[in-house]
Amino acid sequence: MPTVLPPSSNFAPVSASLIRWFRISSGPLWTRRRPLSSSARRSCCTLLIPDRTGNKLIFGLQNILANPQVGIIFLVPGTEETLRVNGTAALTADPIILERLSARSRPALVAIRVTVQECFFHCAKAFKRSQLWRPETWPQRQPISFGKLLASKVGGDEAMAQQIDQVVEEDYKNNL
Repeated sequence: MPTVLPPSSNFAPVSASLIRWFRISSGPLWTRRRPLSSSARRSCCTLLIPDRTGNKLIFGLQNILANPQVGIIFLVPGTEETLRVNGTAALTADPIILERLSARSRPALVAIRVTVQECFFHCAKAFKRSQLWRPETWPQRQPISFGKLLASKVGGDEAMAQQIDQVVEEDYKNNL
């Protein structure tokens, strides 16, 4: 029998935005900051998660097709407890759902429908030990060059790496 929070549970709305960590199958771990309304609770046992322009992470959606078992951890900045949701995911292109998940006057491109099988809180011990919410304990920012990574894969030179990095930076500015 699934364990779910009662419909009156207000954990997710504690903050105006959530950081959603999503692990699907053996696929990559990705994070995405979203406005609260972007993760819509359809019922006590269903979540709808939009995929939007700019995500460019089709492999995550392909992972759902290959293995629909998902685990989602909801984090609220500054709150050390986390909410874990396990379930099965399916993709939907239902225009009514996509419109419901609109942001910045644009409907979602596709939605991930998660049927909740388990839902529970994790205690704060790991966050307390890691000091995750204490910026003064964070390591110095490590810049990542997608250009160097990609150019090396295709035999490109430093000029190609710089071009790729420039395209990525422009995309960050113009395609959120």
